[in-house]
Amino acid sequence: MDEYRQAVESLRTSLALLHVPEDQWPSNIRITSNKLESKSNVTLSAFEELERKLRQRNEANAPPMG
Repeated sequence: MDEYRQAVESLRTSLALLHVPEDQWPSNIRITSNKLESKSNVTLSAFEELERKLRQRNEANAPPMG
């Protein structure tokens, strides 16, 4: 297991020296956890989609202006 950890650390160092943004690293190699951020993005996307559908429905049911 120590060899694995050393290999991961070496990979992280190499990626950092090459200025590869961490969000482009394999998810299991990243230092900062994107799991929480990913869940937040999914929730936000779902909420935005719900708002979009409600807006469409409200516009379709709105009385004509004029």
